[in-house]
Amino acid sequence: MTKKIYKRWNWEHDCGEGPLRDDQPLPTEYAIAYFDHRGRLYRVMERVKLSIDRSDDDPLAFDTFVYDYFCDENGRILQKRSLDAESEDGVIVDLAYDDEKGEVTETAWSPIHGIGQRHTRRRDVTLRR
Repeated sequence: MTKKIYKRWNWEHDCGEGPLRDDQPLPTEYAIAYFDHRGRLYRVMERVKLSIDRSDDDPLAFDTFVYDYFCDENGRILQKRSLDAESEDGVIVDLAYDDEKGEVTETAWSPIHGIGQRHTRRRDVTLRR
């Protein structure tokens, strides 16, 4: 397992922004991306400040979000899940790739609110890392 630390995580494009060195103290807000022995992304833990009205010393000012990723053998993301505070799936996104068109279709749904909450969009595959 390896990890990379970033200032923040971009859930839409599945990549870290603002790489940080792991030999430095963590800032108040950060994201840690975990990769398996083959370099495939499998989990991200992101600490974000929820309220600008609270000081950085106040633990209630921050929350931690967890995203699980499921990749094929080459590291292409097939599914990602945003976990809630009880580690239950909050949002699940299934990804389907069309290499000929250079597109990926993302279908998001919530197991809590039912399958009827699907939204599908297309975007250029080159945006994915």
